[in-house]
Amino acid sequence: MPIKYYNKLVRDLIPDIIAQSGKTCLTRTLSEEEYLAMLDEKLNEELAEYQQDKSMEELADLLEVMMAVAKARGSSFEEVEAIRQKKAAERGGFEKRILLTEVHELEKAELLLKKKVDWSVFKDGFAIPLEMQDTFLQLPGMQIAPGENAGLYLVINGKECAAQLRNLAFDREKNPNHVPILQIRYGSSDQVAECFRNVFHQSYADMLSAKASLAPKKHAKAEHTEYFYLYSTDTPGTFIVECFPAKEGA
Repeated sequence: MPIKYYNKLVRDLIPDIIAQSGKTCLTRTLSEEEYLAMLDEKLNEELAEYQQDKSMEELADLLEVMMAVAKARGSSFEEVEAIRQKKAAERGGFEKRILLTEVHELEKAELLLKKKVDWSVFKDGFAIPLEMQDTFLQLPGMQIAPGENAGLYLVINGKECAAQLRNLAFDREKNPNHVPILQIRYGSSDQVAECFRNVFHQSYADMLSAKASLAPKKHAKAEHTEYFYLYSTDTPGTFIVECFPAKEGA
């Protein structure tokens, strides 16, 4: 009579199922220490099987082992679920498919701009203050002459959005007192503008309301004042936008 050797943790009804099939088996009850160790092995086994098949049945097996582990370690699956819900509320889940690629420490980054939110932020871009233009134009990839553009990325709430740096050209002979104009530009339908509208939605709503009442304003209501900081990074052409939206209900 052939014998197969297993030495594996099995479900509680497996011995009965084997007996019903006309076979016999040998089992023993594990000690608590052995049980915990075998559960950990079972977790790895079920995870490997799921990774191979990607089936919901294998995922259910993995969940069953997780429930057993929680109970064996003096907890319950209800407690695990409560912890999961708490973490999901605090840190979110995985539904948005976010891939973290970089983390920049703003304390070590160079602050280039403090900008109060106005209509131009939602429409087509914003200007770099005169006192910061030389600093901006010395950054890697940003050394452009009047009349030239350079592509760049603004990272807003973790989203990398394409924009352009424009160094506007003008006739110095005709306009000798004209100050240089350096702008970050994008379209109203571009991702940059969409991100700003989402973050600074109170300012956007105020300005839309003002436009609808035929009394357009460049800025939001005083109680809804919103602004952002612009920082350089170690990645040429990439800038971090730190947003300061108005508090909800303000």
